[in-house]
Amino acid sequence: MLTKTYNDISKRELVVWFFKLFNTLQADKANRLTDSQILLLAEFAILDGIQNANRFKTSSRVKVIENLLEAYDWKITKNALKVAIYAIEPKGFIIEDTDRIKYINPQIMKYINKALTSKDGFSFNFKFNLKDE
Repeated sequence: MLTKTYNDISKRELVVWFFKLFNTLQADKANRLTDSQILLLAEFAILDGIQNANRFKTSSRVKVIENLLEAYDWKITKNALKVAIYAIEPKGFIIEDTDRIKYINPQIMKYINKALTSKDGFSFNFKFNLKDE
């Protein structure tokens, strides 16, 4: 078994690693996030005190723009951010309900929340079974 432990990482680093690893689970390569999409989605995921239903509202988008500039020196306009969000939606990481409210997919967000709140750490496990030949 191979293991790697990351100690004392920030919320941002944890969520970025989460999405990078989660990407490998996507059988359809078209559903994989790009590196910039991972950084963007991670910023939305780590917004403090924000309900999932409010993650993509204007005030949250403004905060994400500020955070991207501060963390990565990445200057992104409101329109470019909006286009980036629309590009992520078909990949299943962001969903929109009938009221046109966007959410990080709750099936993904529950694991992010678990990772961010666990005192024992969070693990991804991959198991490979060979086919009989």
